Amino acid sequence: MATSDKISLKERYILEENKHNFFNTLVKNSDTYFVMKLNDHLNRYGLNLPEESKKELEGYLRSDVYKNDPEKRKLAFKQLLLKLSAA
Repeated sequence: MATSDKISLKERYILEENKHNFFNTLVKNSDTYFVMKLNDHLNRYGLNLPEESKKELEGYLRSDVYKNDPEKRKLAFKQLLLKLSAA
């Protein structure tokens, strides 16, 4: 995905009042959907994620997949910051 596409996606996300509508425009279970949905949930719920999102994030962080993708590393970093601020 080109950088301009990522910016456009983020802009669409920010401008959409109904986030459910935004996520319906993405391919379900794609990397983009996964990263943006977890980022949304971390922003919205902090460490009190819905159970499904909590399982997805935990499974994802147990793997080495995120180490090669800057967007996915941001998710890991955001979760770590939330844990540190809660301590």
